[in-house]
Amino acid sequence: METHKQITVDLEGEDVDVHYYRSMIGSLMYLTASRPNIMFAVCVCARFQIRPKQSHFQAVKRIFRYLKGQPRLGLWYPHDSPFDLLAYFDSDLGGANFDRKSTSGGCQFLGARLVSWQCKKQTTMSTSTTEAEYIAATSCCSQVLWIQNQMLDYGVTFLHTPIFIDNNSAISIVNNPVKHSKTKHIEIRFLPAYFIIFYCAGAANSVCLSVSGYFNWILGTSSTVNTALYITHDDSSNMVKYGYYC
Repeated sequence: METHKQITVDLEGEDVDVHYYRSMIGSLMYLTASRPNIMFAVCVCARFQIRPKQSHFQAVKRIFRYLKGQPRLGLWYPHDSPFDLLAYFDSDLGGANFDRKSTSGGCQFLGARLVSWQCKKQTTMSTSTTEAEYIAATSCCSQVLWIQNQMLDYGVTFLHTPIFIDNNSAISIVNNPVKHSKTKHIEIRFLPAYFIIFYCAGAANSVCLSVSGYFNWILGTSSTVNTALYITHDDSSNMVKYGYYC
């Protein structure tokens, strides 16, 4: 994928073999289990499996060329990192240029160890950045709750897990569960969104939202396949910092 060029439907492009294109996407989807740096690019290319064109095929081949040039790139799991569950998420607004739906991305850390990551196009069309971030927060919250339940089997309990977000308006909606004219349409269009209020501001109080501007690696122009993910841990602020080597 090119850095400053979006993939479009390309109705006038040359058709390619559907089965061959889908087999390539299937192989890349398998690799996303251990390659978070190609998650966004693969998910974008997977949206055109019905009628793939030559431009989509070239984008998939570009991902394979990147993987061939980076055979030793992997994740770093330091043994002396603290064992605290942290979550980050972000969302764009109308990033899909053919249906104007937003894309949610998130990742979860145990200390400085990246253990889970997601990238998915939202099922509803958001009308504001706040709405897109709020829906993305719901998806990230569900993933955090799943990790918390899984860790209970090993005798590890995570309470008040922070979820870092770069949107103050979405945090305000979660902290104020009163439905009003500016937010009630979210419940109508995306009903599961309101369960995050129970876990953040309700009786459960299992997660908490915090403001952070670090998480921008899975969306936007930096989400290309010609960059490499790096993760560092800042002991002074106890924050996991990450980004891309260009």
